[in-house]
Order: sequence, then C-alpha cells, then structure tokens
Amino acid sequence: MNQAKYWTPIIEKFQSKLSGWKSRTLSFGGRLTLVKAVLGNLPTAPKRVVESLEKIRRRFLWGGSEGNRKINWVSWEKVTSPKEHGGLGIGSIRSLNIALLIKNKPMAYLHKKKIAGVWGNIANIKNDIEELGIGYNNILKKFVKSGTETQFWRDYWVGNTTLKEKYPGLYELERKKSCSVAERIRENGFTGRWYVCPSSAGLLVQYNLLLRDIANTTPSNGEDQFRCTLAPDGDYCVGLMRSRIENKSITNAGELRISWGKTVPIKVSAFVWRANMGRIPSAIELNRRGLKLGSTYCSSCISGDECCDHLLVKCPYATMVRNMIFQWCNIIRPQTGPVQTVGNPGDCPGPTNPRGPNFLSYRGNGKSKVRLTAICYCLIWCLWRARNERIFKGMFIAPNRVVENIKSLVFLWVKCRGSGNCERWEDWDISPSL
Repeated sequence: MNQAKYWTPIIEKFQSKLSGWKSRTLSFGGRLTLVKAVLGNLPTAPKRVVESLEKIRRRFLWGGSEGNRKINWVSWEKVTSPKEHGGLGIGSIRSLNIALLIKNKPMAYLHKKKIAGVWGNIANIKNDIEELGIGYNNILKKFVKSGTETQFWRDYWVGNTTLKEKYPGLYELERKKSCSVAERIRENGFTGRWYVCPSSAGLLVQYNLLLRDIANTTPSNGEDQFRCTLAPDGDYCVGLMRSRIENKSITNAGELRISWGKTVPIKVSAFVWRANMGRIPSAIELNRRGLKLGSTYCSSCISGDECCDHLLVKCPYATMVRNMIFQWCNIIRPQTGPVQTVGNPGDCPGPTNPRGPNFLSYRGNGKSKVRLTAICYCLIWCLWRARNERIFKGMFIAPNRVVENIKSLVFLWVKCRGSGNCERWEDWDISPSL
C-alpha cells in the first residue's frame, strides 16, 4: 500500500465526492462544509497521495474542476489554519495523516522486531513530526509496569530525554546496551552490569543522579504502555495531536479574525472572512490577476476604482446604506475605517479597541453583540449582492431597499438560527434593541 498506484480507487472516490457539478451548484460556504465532511473519512495515506488529495480539495473549494481552473483567492496555508488564527479551520490532510499514523506508533513499536513494511513506515513517523519542530518524545511516553518492553537506556520513559543521552558516560560502561527496565530495576533496587564499575568523580555524580531519577520506579504486573501528554487522562486523541501540528506551523498568528457564530450563515461569514483580506472578485482584484475588464470604476458612483474598501465602505452608496443602519440601531456615526472595521465587532466594541469597529461607540451585553455582529456581516453581504445585481442583471437596488433586506435577513437569522428569543417584527423594524 506504499505505492501511489494502489491508492487510485481512493483518489477516484475522493474526487467523486468533490465532483465538478457540486462545485458549480454549491455556494462557497457549502463547498467549505463538504470539504470538511469528506476529510473526516480519509484513511492514512502516503505523501504523494496526500498531495494529490489536497490538490483536489483546493480546486473544489474555489469552484474549479478537472480541466477548469479557478482563481485561488487565499493561500492554502491560510485556508487550512485554525479559525482562532484567522483561517477557515478545515485543517490539512498532512496534519491528519501524521496524527493518525502516530496513533499506531505504539503498536508499531511493540512489534518492530516482528513486522516490516507498513509498520516500519509508521515507526519512522517520529522523523516527520520532529521536522515540524514538535518533540515526539514530549507527546508519547512509555509508562512502565513490568518493564520488559521498555529499554532502560534507549527509550523515553524518565523525563524528556533517554538515559543514554542524559548519562553518556554510564551508557558507555553498560555491558548490554539494549537491556530492559526489568533487567536493571529489581525489587532490591538498581542492578547494573558494567564493563568497569564507575569510579571517577564525574561518573559517580552521573550514577547518583541516575539513582535519583529511577528512585520512584518499581516494576509491577502488566504490560508497558504509551501515554499521551496532550490529554489529562493519557489517552491519545487524534484531534488534539492534529491541532498541535497545525498550531506549530502557523505563520499568520495575530491576523484579524472574525466571528463564526451559528447565528450567521457560513456562506456569509466566509465572505466576510475574504472581504477582511480584500480577497473578493472586485474589479481591481480581477485586474491584478490578469482578467482585463473594460473598466475598473465602481458601478455605483463611477468616481472611484472598485476595490474592496471602496465598494463596501467608502462608496457614497455604501455610506448611505450604513448611515441608515446606524440610525436604525441608534448608534453614533463617526468616520469609518477600512472594511475590517465593519466586519469585526470584536469582543468589546468601541473606539478604543483596535480590533473592534472604530465606527461604533457602543458597549452591550452578549446578546446585543451577537446581533450587532449579524447586522455588520449582513451589511457587507447585502452591499455585495446589490453590486452583483447592478453588474450582472442591470438592476439598481435603492439604498432603502438594501436596508430593508438587511433588516429582514438578520431578523430571520436571529429568530431561526439564534436563541429564538426575538421581538416581534413590528418592534424589530423600528429598532433591533441592541
């Protein structure tokens, strides 16, 4: 199963689940959900196969298919990053693959003298994880019971290093370097077998430190086991290991994050995520990527280039809609910044919060913040939809009509997707009670 050709049926099945017609009919949020679901059923695979599967996922997420390439608006590393680090949280296949292989590492270790082939590859997964800067031996450690399956000098069972590395002088004097813990620690204490008994001052210091390290070890009945240090109960968890791998490879920590609450549909949250980075198909962005358009001017005001900030924040059309929303919410209307200030209400909204919306001088409770987030996201979403109506259908939607759409959509989200505790539409239409 190490050869890529044996994995062709898996690749074909994987590709069928992420087929072209699904990429054409599903929204970005729907494709995102499907990519996560397909990944959950993936078995362990060789590196070449992992690369092929990752390519299929990447192509599907951006709406492409075999022979039909689409623009990849955001780097794949960013997409697979956890949500708390500014990504979409779909995870990489490589991190899942390594986490699954590590789960089988203890079995491969216990049978390393009996089984070759695939088990041998699993046993070598330690090298892959240490390339990521994660100490394998800080994650899985031997828990000694009988001591017959644990090598005294070469295994990680005391501290974060082997006794061989910690006491090299004593290891050189050892007669049987592959001895087990059971052979060296008996009921009456440590039993060494040396070529020459330690006698120098340095070796005696090492010997006394060794006795201190193993003082609490007493062999008992039962098999030696591996324990995972990531979980309090010591049981290995693929999810925890995968998160550890992905967090270790993060290069975009500290970037602007958005809220992924259940009140807002995922397709809307995903669009706001892209808008925060300016990675939406505006005229300027399309022009930068080689798609030559007749004009890059804003389709609403015809006075500025259609970039993300202009379209969603600075355009007079967007400003008019936003001011009407401010009035509806009974919020002060100071000058706004870039689109990130609209799409990130933050944990504590206010002009003093650099991660909050600089245009809001508002502080409220948890329920109000959820509603405020939904209104901000819906504002961005409806402005984008109005732009598409103008360009692709030639229909101009009046600002007051956009505001009515925002009111009705957020009311529907709060009532059906939120806590359900929502006022009557007549009251909501007057003010959302933030």
